[in-house]
Amino acid sequence: MESVSWGRKGMKGISVWIWIIGGLIIGLVMFTIFIQFLSYITRAREVESAKATFQELAGNARSICQTIAGAGSSKLEKTYVFPDAVSDLYSVNSTSKSTAVPSEPRSYGRYICMKIYEESICENIKCNVEMSNIKNVPSLTTTINKIMGRIGTKEYQLGITKVSCGVSVLKYGEVPRDFCIDKCSEVISLVGCQDHTTVSLVGNNTLVMTDFNPISDCCGNYPGALNFLRNVAKYFGGNKILLVWESNFTNPANERYAVINDALRADGFEVTSFRHKEKITPAVLEGKDQLWVYLPGWCSEQPEVQRTVECTEFTKWEQGEYEAIRNFANSDSKLFIVTDHSPYTKQTVANNILYNMGQNARVLETKVCGSQGSIVKTNNVTSNYITQGINEFSFLAASEIIC
Repeated sequence: MESVSWGRKGMKGISVWIWIIGGLIIGLVMFTIFIQFLSYITRAREVESAKATFQELAGNARSICQTIAGAGSSKLEKTYVFPDAVSDLYSVNSTSKSTAVPSEPRSYGRYICMKIYEESICENIKCNVEMSNIKNVPSLTTTINKIMGRIGTKEYQLGITKVSCGVSVLKYGEVPRDFCIDKCSEVISLVGCQDHTTVSLVGNNTLVMTDFNPISDCCGNYPGALNFLRNVAKYFGGNKILLVWESNFTNPANERYAVINDALRADGFEVTSFRHKEKITPAVLEGKDQLWVYLPGWCSEQPEVQRTVECTEFTKWEQGEYEAIRNFANSDSKLFIVTDHSPYTKQTVANNILYNMGQNARVLETKVCGSQGSIVKTNNVTSNYITQGINEFSFLAASEIIC
């Protein structure tokens, strides 16, 4: 009898646990449904709020664009409040490309676009638009707000200014560029390789080369490299050159670069170096005539490289540095950017420097000439003071400069 009684009690206990577990499962399902419903309601409210603010921004930009330059109403400064769900604000030329969010600090086109969740919404401003690319990175607070059913917001203070061929929509304090001018007419291809430009003179103050090997392996496999570098220094003029580097591999104090530094010093130049473990400021650039930047972003933009011995010390590039370089170059000083291509290279910093200088030229990350271990020689050399005495140039995995 005792065993029967225990069995009944055991069955009753199991039955109770089944009810408890079942109740927990049902409760969890109901809670999940509630959270999903709350998330749906929150998302719908976010999209509605974002569209309303976006329509206001687009309408203001369109209105300013239609004013006469110089009129009292040709400029507007206003704070726009967007939900956290808006990840990007930018400009494009065609809505068919609206999903490709530009990575540069500024974008250009006839449409202002907003990306919210997976959707890109664009408005035709009916004139040319220069716009600060605004990116909002979700935070822990964003996630908490979603769980609680709250709409987190971000405020953006923007200045909308009429310019000669359109309108500039920029973060407060930023200055519009004369983007109406065809900047590509200022980009001169000096050396090409396999139908792609690999060395370009941009305007009258900037030179870009997309392969670092002529410097790192100077000068046995690259017989024209030393003559080229000496020509660059002489063409830019002055007598003080600052070399900026962030990778141990590009440390100008390494013995492998002695032949270049010695040649420049023999030509009367004072050569100093500055490692990008500290920020570039006007004080760093003061008194210098030329700035040579070796592989900008090699460490700071590449997590897979940061763990190597090449990158024991470095700091991320910031907007203030781009502005310092722009002001330096615009004050009759000169800039030489040497980037590269490899499986790791990112051109983010090099392109940010160019964009902040108001240039449309940019460097692609694709390899267009040569490969690791295979040097390509080219005689596609434009006659110029910088290429004087050079009929042939060599590259080892170079990228392309386009405009």
